[in-house]
Amino acid sequence: MLSNIQKNILVRALRIRQKSGENPAEAIKSYVKLTDQEQEEVLAELEGGRADG
Repeated sequence: MLSNIQKNILVRALRIRQKSGENPAEAIKSYVKLTDQEQEEVLAELEGGRADG
């Protein structure tokens, strides 16, 4: 289970990678220590569009 801080860091990292042209769903696979559930949570947060996340 990820804390909110950890999740926010991952969301920001994926947004940066997305702006560089990477697909977030593919980029998150490089975080091999995340479980499938954690990956889904981060992607859901990313798609939720929170400006501060």
